[in-house]
Amino acid sequence: MNSEKVNIQVRNPSGDMKDMNCDAVYGCTMTEDEKGGICCTTFITGKVNSEKAPEIVGNDTCIIIKKIAQGNKELELLMLEMVHDVIAKRANDLMIELKGGEDNGGN
Repeated sequence: MNSEKVNIQVRNPSGDMKDMNCDAVYGCTMTEDEKGGICCTTFITGKVNSEKAPEIVGNDTCIIIKKIAQGNKELELLMLEMVHDVIAKRANDLMIELKGGEDNGGN
């Protein structure tokens, strides 16, 4: 367990404030631009067990996507597939990097 705690306050659009005291905070602040794109600033502060965190982060990602989809299961599935593709690409890039070279299609 982390002896140094992170304290944050989050205010929702209606002005309600939530105080949180925890070992770590991660997230992404999202802002829609004038062209309909979304700008994201990702952050993490604090420390947690790196062996246990991935499952929590994955579960949280699924919860967030479900909330964004607002009950539209087709949209939820599409977004989950998109997230899967992004993670798979990063994993592939890391495997290539760790092997010390370019991916040659398995040949």
